[in-house]
Amino acid sequence: FSVRFLLKPFFALLFITGSLVSYSTLKYKVMFDQTMIQNIIETNPQEAHSYLNGSIIIWFVFTGILPAILLFSIKIQYPEKWYKGIAYRLLSVLASLSLIAGVAALYYQDYASVGRNNSTLNKEIIPANYAYSTFQYVKDTYFTTKVPFQTLGNDAKRVVAHEKPTLMFLVIGETARSQNFSMNGYSRDTNAFTSKSGGVISFKNMHSCGTATAISVPCMFSNMNRTEYDSKKASNSENFLDIVQKTGVSLLWKENDGGCKGVCSRIPTVEIKPSDNPKLCDGKTCHDEVMLENLDDEIAKMPGDKLV
Repeated sequence: FSVRFLLKPFFALLFITGSLVSYSTLKYKVMFDQTMIQNIIETNPQEAHSYLNGSIIIWFVFTGILPAILLFSIKIQYPEKWYKGIAYRLLSVLASLSLIAGVAALYYQDYASVGRNNSTLNKEIIPANYAYSTFQYVKDTYFTTKVPFQTLGNDAKRVVAHEKPTLMFLVIGETARSQNFSMNGYSRDTNAFTSKSGGVISFKNMHSCGTATAISVPCMFSNMNRTEYDSKKASNSENFLDIVQKTGVSLLWKENDGGCKGVCSRIPTVEIKPSDNPKLCDGKTCHDEVMLENLDDEIAKMPGDKLV
């Protein structure tokens, strides 16, 4: 990227994107791996807007915008002959590789030890981390062989039939740390509301496939466990909801937070937008109470056993 017309735009782009990545890394302690890139691309404007504040704007201006402007103000003298420019670049690359090889030869044990004890270090080096992760995401999403769609549970059936239709609610919330739940032994009373309702069972040996919604939700409904989970397979396969629907159960997916990540793509879905209910929404997000709006009518239209 040391080509005359690409050099400044390329590094200006690195300044700008690197500024946002560095802020997020320091502020939210996140690593920009392929999963995080996927989560960013699949987010919605409301969720993205929630991270906008004065702190990030100041950081972005001083570490991204101003360095990029300064870069364009610097005059670079290029060799008059194109072949001289290529020769200089080749010499620079060879010198850099020689220096790296020399350092590696002299301090290999030290670097090997650091690598073994810090397995995530390659995901923390800016801008290499997000540049590589973005490349991998684009390659895996758009330039790899498409996985054939797989159907599951074609022979599934309900064993017990009830005279009175059954109604079941499955509520999916944000990923949370089990160790910070008072019902799991945490010292602070963090479950004051749910503990009063009685009959709440905490499954303590459960683990999310990830904190990113794009990973955790599809994995939750797939037939894979967290160690073998593959996003591509999950997106090209039926899931738990498809199997339940095959048994004749009426399904309804209702949500107010940015999409089901493909899980509900084959069942009836109601997506509540912030503009739909001014009373319970602020134009950007909605209170969970909005999920109860029209719910009685929606359930009444569902025949037989129901899963909402």
